[in-house]
Amino acid sequence: MKANELTGRVANLDEINDQMQIHHDGLSRQLQQVDRTIRKLLRSYSSIRSQYELLVSIPGIGPIIAGWLLVYTEGFTRFSTSREFACFAGSAPFPHQSGDHRSPDRVSRWRCARMKTLLLNGVNSAIQYDPEIGVYFQRKCAEGKHPQSVKNAVVCKLIYRAFAVVKRGTPYVKIY
Repeated sequence: MKANELTGRVANLDEINDQMQIHHDGLSRQLQQVDRTIRKLLRSYSSIRSQYELLVSIPGIGPIIAGWLLVYTEGFTRFSTSREFACFAGSAPFPHQSGDHRSPDRVSRWRCARMKTLLLNGVNSAIQYDPEIGVYFQRKCAEGKHPQSVKNAVVCKLIYRAFAVVKRGTPYVKIY
C-alpha cells in the first residue's frame, strides 16, 4: 500500500489503494476474531491456560508460539524431554562420523517445519528483547559461528526454557 502511494504520484491508483485498504481492514478484523477465539478456548481449559501464561512469560515466546507449543506437545505430555521436542522441531544437532572422518553436526531434515519457523521468529524477538540471548548471539557470531547456526542454538534454548518453566510451574525469571 505504501508503494502504491508513491506510485500514485505518477499514475492514478486510488481505486487499487481503496481495494487494498478494504482487504487489509478485513484481514485485521479476522485476526482479531481469531485472537478472541484462542483466548476464549484458553479460558475454558484451566490447565492449558496456566501453561500458556507460563510460556508467554519467556522472552521470545508470544501468544502464537505458546499456542502452537501447547498443540504440538499436547499440553507437554507428548514429549518426555525437551531434547525430544528439539529433535521434533528440527533444532537439535546430530553428529555425523564414519571411522576417522568427522563431518560437522547437522540438524535432521525430518522436522516440523511450522514449529521450526515459529521458533525462528521467536528467536529474532528474543535476540532483540532478551539481553542474555542478545549477548550470547553476538558473542557466538564474533567467534566465527554462522548466524543461522547460532539462531538454531537459541531455538534450543527457548525450547529448554519452555519445558523448564512448565515443569517448575513458575514464570520465567530474568536473572541476567
